[in-house]
Amino acid sequence: MKMKSILILSFLLSVAVTLDAAPRQSSPVLLELDGVIVALLDSAEGGEATGVVVVEEPTGTFRKKHIGGVKYEDIRVAVGMPLHGSFWDWIRGFTDGNSQRKSGSIILCDFNYNEKARREFSEALITEIGFPDCDGSSKDAAKVTLTIVPTATRLLAGSGKRIVLPPSARQKKWTPANFRLSIDGLDTTRVNKIEAITIKQGIARDNATGDARERQIEPTSLEIPNLKLTVPDQYSRGFFDWHQDFVIKGNNDDSKEREGTLEYLSALNEKLFELRFNHLGIVKVGQSSDPAGPDNIRRVKAEMYCEEIHAKNAGGGTWAYQPGRRGTGLASNEGERTY
Repeated sequence: MKMKSILILSFLLSVAVTLDAAPRQSSPVLLELDGVIVALLDSAEGGEATGVVVVEEPTGTFRKKHIGGVKYEDIRVAVGMPLHGSFWDWIRGFTDGNSQRKSGSIILCDFNYNEKARREFSEALITEIGFPDCDGSSKDAAKVTLTIVPTATRLLAGSGKRIVLPPSARQKKWTPANFRLSIDGLDTTRVNKIEAITIKQGIARDNATGDARERQIEPTSLEIPNLKLTVPDQYSRGFFDWHQDFVIKGNNDDSKEREGTLEYLSALNEKLFELRFNHLGIVKVGQSSDPAGPDNIRRVKAEMYCEEIHAKNAGGGTWAYQPGRRGTGLASNEGERTY
């Protein structure tokens, strides 16, 4: 019995290393939310349980130390698009300022999708979403990154059963070169680059007290980044005119702010999802410091503040934003599981 326990522990430790940095090329990694497989991940890492060391006041040469609680490392995942169901609802709720707690698992499979191990997490909140930059010259694969803060995690050996992926868990080929931007009153058809957009959620943590071993977490406010883009100089007049009126002349009340939409497209030009920018105000516009490139085209870089960014998938869904408002698996055959 002792030898069997040692072997199980050794297996879980080896799996933990694999789960901490599991790229798509090594073996499939799946995300399960509330018992349903929702995505085939590009990568996943984190989630380890770490003891919180308390150092006591010195009473002599050496200081006494002990474990005062458990801290669970953030889970970081990268995923393609489109996303559906509860996973997309989780993302949309985050961007709408309506953070939801989710429980689920990061599942490691072999190449035949037999479950090898899983890291369960409970009562987790999204604290950061990174949407990729858009670059008309890029040929790299695009992906969305998420940081997830769990209340607790648990590493388990897999069932060994084969998992059948639902069609909604598979993503389409997607590169940063495929996008479409629109901003009220501006010609954005020639915009060739948009910097990556990362939305962050503040988290308040309380200290574990009494019998509680896990630290409780609560969401606070969202941190919305500026929108930064690059456009050829000959198509930049509208940005300069807006900057002159909004910044230099001081005509920058709410009525002078603008709305915008960024659509991320597949290789076949199908809309995967979009970001809606509410209350845009131009901050800066000037010559780009980036090299002109082989086309020798001079470019201008414009920067705008944004108060709200809301995500919407290609299948529809409602906006939380309203004009004038601010801030607002089932068992299958033996040895196989379908979701």
